[in-house]
Formats: sequence, structure tokens, C-alpha cells
Amino acid sequence: MKWSLMFKEKMKAAIILSVLMIAIIISNVFEKRILQNSSDKFASIYEDRLEPSSYLYEMREANAKKIILLNQLSEQNSSVSKAALNKELLATVNEFNGLLYKYERTFLVKQEKQLLKQLKTEVVSFNSLTANFQNSDAQYLTSIKSLSISINKKLSELNKIQPKIGQELLRDYKNDTYHSSLLNSIQIVISIILGLIILNMVAHSRMLNNLDQKKFNLN
Repeated sequence: MKWSLMFKEKMKAAIILSVLMIAIIISNVFEKRILQNSSDKFASIYEDRLEPSSYLYEMREANAKKIILLNQLSEQNSSVSKAALNKELLATVNEFNGLLYKYERTFLVKQEKQLLKQLKTEVVSFNSLTANFQNSDAQYLTSIKSLSISINKKLSELNKIQPKIGQELLRDYKNDTYHSSLLNSIQIVISIILGLIILNMVAHSRMLNNLDQKKFNLN
């Protein structure tokens, strides 16, 4: 009878222990996934929000510089000075295009993709007009300036999106951190329960052994 009771108790304890161990393993797997996801979001805040903001700022600076150089070209009569300005203008155009290339390879949401498509169309037109610019044509210069203003507007709209998406990523990061902390607390609680069950098993086993010893002494 005693061995039958011990066997049943041990089986119950073994099942409970197994369930708790499985729960710890599952929570550990989920915690690792949450931490990885959290790490990806944190990296995205820098790589896909802070860096693009820097690119957009530099593109606006380059765009403004192109207009200044075009104004100088339209007022310049010296062929030597024109050649120097054209060289600087080409370098600025290439700088802008390089920044645009970097920006479009970052993570973009739907609204950013739509604005970027419009921006690239305007940049192509701007570059084409710039390449065919004649310093004597004031109307031509006005058209280029109009495009430049539109490009700056698109860059501004893209820049306004950055903080909004950054806040969303930061909020998700905080949620992931909270859930990770919660899972960690659950693991600690389960570990305490496991310890209590093991202590209870040891105490129960000693109690049965003491009863068996007393019966033996009485006999």
C-alpha cells in the first residue's frame, strides 16, 4: 500500500515537474524571440530613422546649393568662372543623387515610398533642366527654381514622417521590453514552484520513511 501511494505521488510530481519545465522552455523561446525583435526595432530606429533624417537634411542643403550655383552661373560672364561653377554644380548634383540612392535603400513605409516616387520624378526633371541650362534664359532658371521648391517640399514631407515612425518603433520596443520582463518574472515564479515541489517531495518521502521505521520498531 505504501509503495503504491509513493508511486502515485511521484507520478503526480513528475507530471507537474514536466509541465513546469515545458512552460519554462516555451517562455524562454518566446523571450528570445521578443528580445531579437526588440533588438531589430532598436537597430531600425538608428539605421532606418536617424540616418535617413540625416540624408534628407543633406539633400536639402545640396538642393539649395544647386540653386545658388545656377544663380551665379546666370550672372557670370567669364568662361573660366563658368567652367569652375559647372564643375562644382556637377559635384553637387552627384552628391544629391548619392544621398538619394542611400535613402531609398533604407526601410520605407508606404507613405514614404509614394513620396519618394514623386521626388525621383522631379529630381530627374531637375537634373535634365540643369544639364541644358542656358545662363541667358531667365524663364528657364525660373522653371528650375520652381522644381527645386517642389523637391524641397517633398524632402520636408519625408522628414516629417521620420519622428512619427520613430515613435512607433520606440513604443513597440518598450512593449517588447515589458513582455520580456514579464516572461522573465514568470520563469522565476515557475522556478520557485519547482523548488517548493521538490522540497515537498523530499519531506513527504522522509515522512513515509519515518512511518515505515516506526512500524518496524513496533514489530
